[in-house]
Amino acid sequence: MAVSRSWNENVVSLRVPGFEETPIAVQIRPAGAGVPVLLIHGFGSNAQANWGRTGWLAGLHRAGIPSVVVDLRGHGQSAKPHDSRSYGLPILVADLLQVLGALPAELGQVPALDLIGYSMGGRLAAELVAVAGDSDRPGSREVQSGRRPTVRRAVLGGYDGRPLFSGLDLDAFESALVGKPGPDGSDRRFARIVDAIPGNDRSALSALVRGLAQNPSPMIAADVTVPTLTVAGDADVVTDGVAEWTAKLPVGHFLALPGRDHITAVTSAAFRSAAVEFLLRPDPFGAIPAG
Repeated sequence: MAVSRSWNENVVSLRVPGFEETPIAVQIRPAGAGVPVLLIHGFGSNAQANWGRTGWLAGLHRAGIPSVVVDLRGHGQSAKPHDSRSYGLPILVADLLQVLGALPAELGQVPALDLIGYSMGGRLAAELVAVAGDSDRPGSREVQSGRRPTVRRAVLGGYDGRPLFSGLDLDAFESALVGKPGPDGSDRRFARIVDAIPGNDRSALSALVRGLAQNPSPMIAADVTVPTLTVAGDADVVTDGVAEWTAKLPVGHFLALPGRDHITAVTSAAFRSAAVEFLLRPDPFGAIPAG
């Protein structure tokens, strides 16, 4: 499967063959000569819901930063397999590496790029940083091209280093997806995330959760070797964990967003402003307020 391309209103839309040729939807917005940034959305969201309608893409464009957004497999305009074997952390990382391999044809040579990820996307962004420094890391081995990114800086929101879907009762989650009654726990919160986006494929997202939960592993902070800004709302249940994990990063800074929780943090203007300042300044932490 070859990369397919379309152009509309200064946006390049691609269909990139991911792992095992699974089509992955990508949009590129060229803007000036800044370092391109890849934005990776969270579970149950998509590129437009996470980054377009929340003002991120417009803000990056105003700042002269080219942006690349992707719909992860199971989400948005990308393919939505219903088999849990089509998911898993190395597979999603391999998809993203294939996307990065397609960028030079659209943006020219990309000596380095920045990353912004939220929630599950934060874990995937951290994995890309780690892959950049380790060709044997899972995900790098799965990709056909063998290309590894050169990551300059990373912004990770709403992620605390734990395995994805840690503590989630998979059976209860699937029961909640089909409307069966039960106590209001994390399983029902994840089910509500799925239902919040019109058109979400419940079977695909259930398969994704099962696939990612099969071999749970934490993100080792020492493997995130680039300057990293972590962000969480101060009303988010993961906030303390994010701060603790950030303290273990080689070069990290934590920013708390007053009055924001896991869902509302991504819409925060303070989050967007801090991220743009972090990406633009010669000293990445020179303009970041104390968190």
